[in-house]
Order: sequence, then C-alpha cells, then structure tokens
Amino acid sequence: MNKMTKGAIATGIGVALLLGGGGTLAVWSDSVKSGAGTITAGNLDLESKLDGMWESDVTGPVGDINEYLVVPGETLTYTENLTAVVDGNGIEAELSMAGDPVNGFGDSVLTKTTFTKDGVKSDLETLSIKGKADVTAVTEFTFKAETSGRQSVMKKYSFGQVTYKLQQTAPTA
Repeated sequence: MNKMTKGAIATGIGVALLLGGGGTLAVWSDSVKSGAGTITAGNLDLESKLDGMWESDVTGPVGDINEYLVVPGETLTYTENLTAVVDGNGIEAELSMAGDPVNGFGDSVLTKTTFTKDGVKSDLETLSIKGKADVTAVTEFTFKAETSGRQSVMKKYSFGQVTYKLQQTAPTA
C-alpha cells in the first residue's frame, strides 16, 4: 500500500470517528440566572407577659389562687396580658381560650372570657387578629349567689388545662 492510500484511509477513519460518536462536536448553549427570588414564610406567635393576676370583687387582689376559698355571690377575675403576632400576606387568626377546666362546682358557677384589643372590649368568645396586637384576656369566675345549703362546699374548679390559642383562619378570596 502506498503512502497516499494509507494517509487517505487514516484520514477517513479519523473523520468517521469524529462524526460517528467517537468524538464530539461543539454545540452552543447559554443560560441566564432566574429572577424568581426567595419565598419567606410568615409568622404566627402568641406570648404571655406572665403578669396574670386574680382579683376578687369582695376582697380585692388575691395572692395565691390555689389557697383562696371563694364564697357564693363572689366573682373572681383573672387578667392576663398577651402579645399576638400574625404576620403574612392575607393572614388572619382568631384568639380564644382553649382546653377544658375541671369543674367540681357543677352549675353553681359561671365563667366567661373576654378580650380587649386597642382599648376595645370584645364580648365574643374569639377575637380576630391581624398584624401585631397587645391583648388583655379577662376570665370571670362567678360563684352564683343563689347557691344554697352545702352545695359546692370545698369543691374545686381547675384552670390547669386551659390555654389561650391563636389559630390561623382560612384565607378569604
């Protein structure tokens, strides 16, 4: 085989390898950074200022409620300051009292919780919150005056399982 034939064969094999996948051909490409940004979640938070205090309409401030003995016709009021944060686009939440008290008094007592926000008292069981709000929660425990005989003597009413709850409500369209 002469030199020219050998050169032609070698060149043909080289081209075949390049075109047939044995090598690579350059192709152009380009990219651009996305401008999609970052998504950040909002916040829903409820904190107590831990300054809760009991007061009697008969005796005034109550030191240790666990040692206090309530009498028929008396109303005890518990006041606690809370801070609610409901932060997000289109988010709303409701503040309420949750949990079940242990009631040994039966129907001898009435309890009611109200909330005050921005100086406005709500007589509803829940309070709507948007943004940040300082809220005063007031729970009244009334030992009915018409309690007679020895009804409810030495009975207990425990708020130990009661909490304040801030719950996001479904967004409105």
